[in-house]
Amino acid sequence: MRLEAITWERLGDLLAERLLDLEPGDGSPWPRVAL
Repeated sequence: MRLEAITWERLGDLLAERLLDLEPGDGSPWPRVAL
């Protein structure tokens, strides 16, 4: 894998997935992510 393939956008997606997995019953973690 090239380093160029690892972008901030990709990291953001991974973090979003982690949040969804950590808080599945929260309903919507997005407002917290936006802040």
